[in-house]
Amino acid sequence: MRSEVFVLLLLLGTWGGTLAQQGAQPPDPLRRANIPGAAPALGPQAPQPGQIVLTRLAILRMLNLSREQQQRIHEIRQRYAAQLLELRQGVEDRRDALREAIYGEMLDPQRVEQALRDFLERQAMLIRLEAQLELEFRQVLTPEQLAKFREIQSEELAIRRMRRELRQREERLRERLRRGS
Repeated sequence: MRSEVFVLLLLLGTWGGTLAQQGAQPPDPLRRANIPGAAPALGPQAPQPGQIVLTRLAILRMLNLSREQQQRIHEIRQRYAAQLLELRQGVEDRRDALREAIYGEMLDPQRVEQALRDFLERQAMLIRLEAQLELEFRQVLTPEQLAKFREIQSEELAIRRMRRELRQREERLRERLRRGS
């Protein structure tokens, strides 16, 4: 159950986290999620060559949501959008404050510790809210849709693992070439 919630959180919980990382904020926070019937979100960064990118919209289309399910998801998004936007910005602000405390003119370990606590507290609040959103999203899905969602997630996880393994192999090969062995 925990891993399922984590996977759901990874896929849908960020609802536009790429935009937040880039500092872009569309005028309508609801545009951040690619849900049928919603205004399109700004696209994420271009994928790496060979990278498979399944957008939230593509995955939701694969689940064949009914009109009622689409409406319920839209309502869930609306209910959480402002809070998510505020918490994401708060996390970024506190991350900046932490960096400033670490790399600023004067180093004060107590200030760094306080900035770290503030950052972690805000980040925990965001994760809790995203998890709540995902739990509500899961309740919208039928058992068949949830099984399909898990299947998609399993495939994406396998691809990520393969990529990680390839990167590790490539790094080992580079190291061997540097050493000349």
